[in-house]
Amino acid sequence: MLALGLDSSTQSLSASVVDISPGTRVCELTVNYLAEDSLRSTGIGEDYLLPPTQDGDARQPVALFFSALEILFSRLAEELRREGFSTADIAAINVSGQQHGHVLLDQSAEKVFASLNSPDQSECSLAKILVPALTLPWARIWRTSNTTS
Repeated sequence: MLALGLDSSTQSLSASVVDISPGTRVCELTVNYLAEDSLRSTGIGEDYLLPPTQDGDARQPVALFFSALEILFSRLAEELRREGFSTADIAAINVSGQQHGHVLLDQSAEKVFASLNSPDQSECSLAKILVPALTLPWARIWRTSNTTS
């Protein structure tokens, strides 16, 4: 049995997988938002933010988070196979998301989440599936010393 830890930050999404029984680390991965061409195309600048609409504005596109999850899970599945495991071996997930705002969902979220395992969704990206359930396409984040010039 494996435990997956996810850490979402302003700059990246990281994962750490631990084999629970012996307590040994299986693998660690990080997706840096600026290092991925597909994530840069979400509109973020060199400061990892969307262009401000007013002074003090600090936002990131929610599609960035969904796309980063997809990249991370794809790489994680490959890494786990190399280590003799699969994603089916993950029994626990812990998530940390510091200094981020909220991803606001509308009333269609329950129906959208229920459709995730539907065969007609199997070829769709996570962002394409989940974006219709968003109230806003961006998440307001807290500015930190890492996100200000």
